[in-house]
Amino acid sequence: MNILPKKRWHVRTKENIARVRRDEAQAAEEEKEKIRRIQLAEREHRTALLREKAKERCGEAKKEPETPPPQSEGHVNFFEDIEKGIRDYGVNLEHEKEKKEEKEKYEKSIGLLTYLGQDTNEATGQVSWYNKVPDRLSKSSPEESEKVKMKKNLADPLVEMQKFLHMKDGGKGGVKSFERPSVSSVKRKREEETSYYHQSSKRSKKEKKSKKERRKHKKKRSNRKPRSSSDESDKESSNGSEEERKKANIERLRQERIKREAKEAEKARILIAKAKGEPIESEEDKSQNNALFPIQKYNSQFNPHLARQNFNKVDPLAPFGT
Repeated sequence: MNILPKKRWHVRTKENIARVRRDEAQAAEEEKEKIRRIQLAEREHRTALLREKAKERCGEAKKEPETPPPQSEGHVNFFEDIEKGIRDYGVNLEHEKEKKEEKEKYEKSIGLLTYLGQDTNEATGQVSWYNKVPDRLSKSSPEESEKVKMKKNLADPLVEMQKFLHMKDGGKGGVKSFERPSVSSVKRKREEETSYYHQSSKRSKKEKKSKKERRKHKKKRSNRKPRSSSDESDKESSNGSEEERKKANIERLRQERIKREAKEAEKARILIAKAKGEPIESEEDKSQNNALFPIQKYNSQFNPHLARQNFNKVDPLAPFGT
């Protein structure tokens, strides 16, 4: 029988493997505890035996009075302790409670156990991100708050108005609620004003320069004379002759390159033939062989030795009618 691996009772599932390992560990612990108790009992028995031997050797052994077994009237009751509540062989409630809590905790952590009307946050004990205060608002340093305050003061128009009113009054009376800005704020504002002044001056210089260049360009265009039709035709003819000259030069250079490549290829062929020990053919022999033997024009041609188009007119052995 082939059990599918997705079934719960399959041997190789994670739960079954964990259960087997847990049982093996528990059995090993029980075996260790059993061996320990046996060794302890043997040790105690051995010590008691040695003590009795020592007492007998010293002559201090005393006979203990034998106590008669208790005589009870009536029948023997083996369940007397249980009926009186001395021994309780029931379930350990604390152990069962701990086991249940551990199981519930594991099922809640994996999302298996959810009660009616309970969402994920209640099951896991976490808080959603939209229910928490952002860290940037909760953890604000005093330096950042000071910077924000200074920016607000610089951007506040009432502060500027109060400053100018104070200057107008001559500093003798005026508005009492005006607070003198700190040295750092004054320096920062002065630097911002100087940077803005430099930028504006650079921008104005660039605009002036561009205006001058535009005026010069307009003057040059106005000073230019209108061209006549003869000048235009002469220019076109000169342009055409220049283009033809360029084309002729390019063609001449191309032919020189082709000849040079052919010479280099011939040199390479002769060198390879010498290295292999093959006979070297001259250009005249090669031309004669090409005239006598057919040159195939197509790779997939049937009977190339009989095709008329493969033979040169110089060939005396060419087919009839060539």
